[in-house]
Amino acid sequence: MKIEITDKEIKVTWLGETRVCVFPEVAERIRNAPVSPFDNARKRIIINLWYSGCFKRVEVQKPKQQRKVSTLDVLEGCARQVSKFSDYDFGEDIDDLLGADPYLPLY
Repeated sequence: MKIEITDKEIKVTWLGETRVCVFPEVAERIRNAPVSPFDNARKRIIINLWYSGCFKRVEVQKPKQQRKVSTLDVLEGCARQVSKFSDYDFGEDIDDLLGADPYLPLY
């Protein structure tokens, strides 16, 4: 359980969900709870009120994972574009560019 307390809100991340406290009375109660090394008093209050409607769900947008484009992806994309517009045999051109077997090491 991760608890973030600011002047305006209390944000709690627990069980894969992020929620924000809606009621100021509850937020004051959590802020004024005795501080212990593990925040047991605060956690107990939050657990008791988690499903009661005092906390509003917040949608967290995860950043999209980007993948590096490889040479093979570029060649496949070019091949798809060429095949859309013509019946040209592009396999021989790719073999000319890469060699007969692109997986052979270059000596």
